[in-house]
Amino acid sequence: MTQTRRTSQSLAQTEDPKALHDARALLAKLLPVARGRAKEITAGNVSPVMAEMKPYATVANMLGVFIYQTADGWYADLGFRRVPQGMPGLVGNPANNPYKSRREALDGSINLISALISMEDGTVPVSDADPTERVFQLDDVYMNVRLDLVEAAGRGAAAIGITVESARTSLALLLQADFGDQKVTQARLSALDQTSTAAYVAIIAVLLANGVFRYTSKEPPVEFYEDRMATTKKPST
Repeated sequence: MTQTRRTSQSLAQTEDPKALHDARALLAKLLPVARGRAKEITAGNVSPVMAEMKPYATVANMLGVFIYQTADGWYADLGFRRVPQGMPGLVGNPANNPYKSRREALDGSINLISALISMEDGTVPVSDADPTERVFQLDDVYMNVRLDLVEAAGRGAAAIGITVESARTSLALLLQADFGDQKVTQARLSALDQTSTAAYVAIIAVLLANGVFRYTSKEPPVEFYEDRMATTKKPST
């Protein structure tokens, strides 16, 4: 899916010395602008996922900004140097919401960095997250998964070859079977039986172990994006 392809592409970029150099250089250029924009922030709401990122989403831990275009649009990913188990190493615009232009992607990355700066300096108060849990966003619902389950899921998935793509496909099939075309809500999730709930937790734990922290039921099937892999353009900064 777009999110998987986008994250995988960005992770691959971090192994490319030139792409990594460009991402670091772009971050250095954008930071002064983001710092200025952060000074204009006086209040705001922080999602549970963002709150969970507070301990490591600091300026000192920022790796670089990756701006690139795919067949679906433009994306901006902010990468981090050191990331706790079960937390995203890259964050950016959602998979189903690409930017229309490189300029929009740049502006979006500046907004993200400024928001993180405002969390770091305390301008926007953020409650400490539970270190024994990880948060996953499913549509507009936030699900807490125990860290020990995430760690175990990561080891198990690696041992038997479960990929992020296959986990996403399994999640899509579960959502279709349980909710059809309906959006996921807390009430609908709570109405599931214990076996169904455990199935969701198991799949989501695998995704969290691989740094994937959100999924929208409106994302197209995996095959939709696999067919477009060949048309993906080179990352651009």
